[in-house]
Amino acid sequence: MQVPPIQPWSFNTPLPLTNGLPQRKVESKTALTPADLENSVLCWQEPLSIPIFCDPLDETQTHPPDAFEKALLAWQNASKGAVQFKRLTQETADGDGIFITWSDETNPQRPYEVGRTVNQTQVKDGHEFIYRSELVLQRNPRINQHLDVDAQGLQLYATFLHEIGHALGMEHTQDPHSVMFHRSLQNHQFTTEDLTQLHRLYYSK
Repeated sequence: MQVPPIQPWSFNTPLPLTNGLPQRKVESKTALTPADLENSVLCWQEPLSIPIFCDPLDETQTHPPDAFEKALLAWQNASKGAVQFKRLTQETADGDGIFITWSDETNPQRPYEVGRTVNQTQVKDGHEFIYRSELVLQRNPRINQHLDVDAQGLQLYATFLHEIGHALGMEHTQDPHSVMFHRSLQNHQFTTEDLTQLHRLYYSK
């Protein structure tokens, strides 16, 4: 399937419905063989277009950081077009989608935290679906203190990749090279484990 470009900034439009819910399915534990992956088809008749909003990193920006754009494109390509992003111009308090904001407050129990994701879910017809994800990223994480500008940019890109992965329904992996490893600040390439997990979410046998 040809992967279309990320859609331009625009207001929200309704998502395609799955079992009556315009949402992302939560991780299935069913193991898939290589043949299953090769022959599987989209869970939805059309690619899932997920609304996503990201606050600018600081007051001088009119758009989110380049790392955000790059992370969206990486996930869209990794899904082979099953996941697309509909970028919003403003946040809505109760809207469906992915919403990213920034914080200057450090969690005293997790001082080196760079971000966190909270997914809101519903269960329908025996399946759990994510309908809203709230991502909070650290504006100046402690881990950045000794990094140069380029390294900070790579760390931010890795953070976006990891947290957007959670918003897509991805769980932590055990592979230290994986984007979804729990300490993945230097991981910028999807591993087989990342891709297999993503495929289980958005494709079916």
